[in-house]
Amino acid sequence: MTKYQIVSDSSCDLSANYLEDKDIGFQIVPFVVQVGERAFADTPDLSVDEMLDAIDASGAKTGSACPSPEAYYQAMMQSEVSFVVTISSGLSGSYNSACVARDMAIAQGKRVYVIDSKATCGVQILIIDELARLIRAGYEYERICQEIETFCSQRKLLFVLRNFDNLIRNGRILKIVAKVISALNICPICAKTEQGTIEIREKLIGIKKTLKRLVTLVGENIRNFAAADIIINHCQASEEAEQLEHQIKSSFPEIGKVRIIPMRGLASYYAQRKGLIVSF
Repeated sequence: MTKYQIVSDSSCDLSANYLEDKDIGFQIVPFVVQVGERAFADTPDLSVDEMLDAIDASGAKTGSACPSPEAYYQAMMQSEVSFVVTISSGLSGSYNSACVARDMAIAQGKRVYVIDSKATCGVQILIIDELARLIRAGYEYERICQEIETFCSQRKLLFVLRNFDNLIRNGRILKIVAKVISALNICPICAKTEQGTIEIREKLIGIKKTLKRLVTLVGENIRNFAAADIIINHCQASEEAEQLEHQIKSSFPEIGKVRIIPMRGLASYYAQRKGLIVSF
């Protein structure tokens, strides 16, 4: 049993061996995507292609279920101290579920801090990376909790989707707004709010123009380019992700790091094919 571990729900899009650090444990607690009678657990062996094909072929109701308190609790019991990173509480019940588990684990003598990322995907990865850095630097528990909250408040997330169907069905975006976007063939740039909900930032026509503007917005929101760490998560849009990476590096040669990471099940369910999320 390690002293410290980091736990995340599967919206982080990472594999369980991501940290590869013998002194810091890392666990991922999966979401489940429901397509009619079929349940797709968001585990490493999930075929995103098969899940998306099932959604396209099914006329049945679809939805997602967050990890249970029991699943989080079992993960928390594997270490003396756990830092838990969840998708935004404004988008899912995962944070609340982790908080219930935290209280159960604390009653058993564990130390647990639950972090609401106020985002998803790449922002969660950046938080996980920062937690690992703080732990390796030898900071005390209370200092880590303070530092990570400041770090979280400074993260940005922008995204471009071609399909809003599953966000509409699950109440994550206003139906009337999405209908207007669809009717006018608008390709909007969306962003996370400070509260961790979704807002439409700009409305453009055409994916090329949208990606170009997305790069500009990234540049406008970065203070220190050399220290920047940008993550591009995508759902079956590797070509577009690579184009975006190229445009960012060309526009800002001094940029620190740009990573491309394919989405796992939960993120793919909501972003759907060709969805792109940029976090920094």
